[in-house]
Order: sequence, then C-alpha cells, then structure tokens
Amino acid sequence: MRAQWRVADTDVTTRQALATATGLSPLLCQVLINRGITDAAAAGAFLTPSLHDLHDPYGLHGMKQAVQRLVAAIRQGECIAIYGDYDVDGVTATALLVTFFMSWVSGCRITFQSAPAKGMVSMLILCDNSPVRGYAC
Repeated sequence: MRAQWRVADTDVTTRQALATATGLSPLLCQVLINRGITDAAAAGAFLTPSLHDLHDPYGLHGMKQAVQRLVAAIRQGECIAIYGDYDVDGVTATALLVTFFMSWVSGCRITFQSAPAKGMVSMLILCDNSPVRGYAC
C-alpha cells in the first residue's frame, strides 16, 4: 500500500495575515501555522532563535554529574570515545562533540571503529540512540 500524505486544513485568513505581517511566503506561513505559530512575534522567535531561548541544560537529570565526570576525564587525560547512530541527530551530535574535542582538548585522539575495544576506553559518550554492544548506558 502506498503512503498517502494528509495535509492540514488551510486557514487562508490566518495565513494571509501572517504573510502580510512578516513578509514571508504563504507556504512558509502555512508550515508555521501547522506548528501552532500564528503571529508575527512567535514566527520571528521561531525563525531566528537565540541562545537565550534555550532551556538550562542543568535541568536535565544527571547533567551536573555528567559534566563533573567529563571534566575529570579531560583533566586526567583519559581516553574518551564518542559514538553516535546514523540518523541526522546522531550524526550531528557526534560531529559536534568530535569537533569540540579536537579543537579544545589537547592530546585528544579520535578513532573510528565499529565498537570500542574493552579496556581501551575509560569514558564512552553515546550520542542519541547509538547501540554499542557490551556497554550499558
């Protein structure tokens, strides 16, 4: 059976008002409306986000302990392995972490392999849902 797209109903009045207020295309305005964004201020905040709009990462359970552990590993020169799955957010998270460590942590070595060798890695960072056999999250 072939998939069939279901498109949300079009609110032409709201779409036109949003397009007029923002100068955005009607198509983009419809996408915003479908996401629940119906006024110019909300559209602007969504399309031009700021770091100030982000939630405090320390609100995530265990973040303080994770940061303390990561700092200790860096200070002690431990081998840190970063593994991510192959969907868009896993690859992006992995790329960002690898870029950070290569740029800011002296002596950082990055290797790419199918799984970390036991005993070779003292800290393992899993990005997204990456399954690494033999290691528990």
